[in-house]
Amino acid sequence: MPYPQRERQSGIVPRFAGLSTRFCFGYACVSMKRCLVSFFALLLMAAAQAMDSQLIAVTPPASAGPGSWPLVELDGVRPFDEVVVSWEADAPAGSHVRFALRVGGQEFQMGKWSAGEGRTSIKTQELELGKVLTDTLVLKQPSENLSLIVTAQSGPDGRQPRIHRVYLNLTNGDPATSYAIPDALSPLPVPKRCQGDYPGGGVLCSPTSLSMVLAYWAQDLSRPVLDHDVPVVQAGVFDPEYGGHGNWPFNTAFAAQQPGMRGYVSRLRNLDDLAQWLGHGVPVVCSVAYGLLKGKPEREPNDGHLIVAVGFDDQGNILVNDPGRRDVRLAYPLRDFVRAWATSRNTVYLVHPEYWTVPEPAGGPWMP
Repeated sequence: MPYPQRERQSGIVPRFAGLSTRFCFGYACVSMKRCLVSFFALLLMAAAQAMDSQLIAVTPPASAGPGSWPLVELDGVRPFDEVVVSWEADAPAGSHVRFALRVGGQEFQMGKWSAGEGRTSIKTQELELGKVLTDTLVLKQPSENLSLIVTAQSGPDGRQPRIHRVYLNLTNGDPATSYAIPDALSPLPVPKRCQGDYPGGGVLCSPTSLSMVLAYWAQDLSRPVLDHDVPVVQAGVFDPEYGGHGNWPFNTAFAAQQPGMRGYVSRLRNLDDLAQWLGHGVPVVCSVAYGLLKGKPEREPNDGHLIVAVGFDDQGNILVNDPGRRDVRLAYPLRDFVRAWATSRNTVYLVHPEYWTVPEPAGGPWMP
């Protein structure tokens, strides 16, 4: 979803593996002569300012049948002030699955999923402890108390939904806008699709980005069944309550219902995490503020946008498939990308085959 606009403080990334010969702080670059001083300054600032991002994956409890789960109280929860829930579930048309979170005794509805009509987010809920903005729970104060509620409803034909896994991404604090320049990485051969080529294309950045990623896997795996054109994805992710196609979990749920595929929403800690995923051959859909990505000094109203990260050049740019541009394959300065990405707390769609070798988690917010 286009993430709600709000002011954010800059932080410093906590990881420094694979640094190149330059560090960047906002817009300024320093040479290797100042590298040592900068490195220790970053270390001191990182511990206090970096965003914490945690991914918890929940599989059906032993007592759960094919449908609803009993209340799941989550252990090992670090302090969080935002939660995004995504899932891998089969919910045939006519059936649905509801997802809810309980925090401090208050219950927040996170959405209803179905492969057919009936999927929807729940109209904005604001309670004492926080509120839900389409697909994101935003708390007023950090908490360490969290429970998951999953409720399934069978369809008229008696077919029941099956929930395979639920993902909860928990974050606390704001992501870094300072970064280390990654090594150059040749762009992944992600097919190019422009949202403007389709009816209503002005609001189709998310399904177009997801369509490109699925087409990449169809090509890479020689499985053309995975290649869904934009209108098919558009129809499969539409959220009538939100009034659009940018509901983050609906997009990854569509990807995850493809045979043999995994898809979920996470929030990466920094640019190094993103570089690791690209280095493992996985294109990553990133949620950004479009105005900042284009180098403007401030966010513009309703400028949430989705792009596909595919590589890095040796000039300090990220290479992307931008569905909002006719050329599609573009290079954006890292300084602009990092600022634009931080407005969504570095939100990404991680979509890949279930058996694919992914980066070692090493504390990272993703599934091994």
